[in-house]
Amino acid sequence: EYDEDKLKKAPSFLNATFLIPDLRLETFYLPKNADGNAVSGLKSRNSKISLFSMAESIVLKKIPGQLLFMRQTSENTHPGFELILEDKLMKRQHWMKYDRIKRNGVLKVFTNDLDFNNSMIAIKPDKRKSKNFGFTILDEGDLFQLMVLKR
Repeated sequence: EYDEDKLKKAPSFLNATFLIPDLRLETFYLPKNADGNAVSGLKSRNSKISLFSMAESIVLKKIPGQLLFMRQTSENTHPGFELILEDKLMKRQHWMKYDRIKRNGVLKVFTNDLDFNNSMIAIKPDKRKSKNFGFTILDEGDLFQLMVLKR
């Protein structure tokens, strides 16, 4: 595996992020989604994503997953991204969809990781919003219908 003491220390602002090196993107276009709108953007080329870290945990693995950055193609489509991480060995799924509507962003999350889910549920609804950002937790069926990558 790795010796954590030999790794260079990352800046503190990276402790709350996903660090995905070696991300290769390709053009993505879906003529019509469920709402009848076209979706275009950039999608990860490989079926596995090299994940260096996730929040404060060092991962250093290639995890089955996909990433899609969407751009606005009409008034009914919004820029944002979708991230799917599915670790079949640990039986964990993390699905995230972020939409930016005007200047406000909303992150929709589904996970079957109980620790991650419980930590998100523990955040009171009024604290889930900050200036121009909020998040909500959805069940698998609701988020499945919203995600372009699951079609």
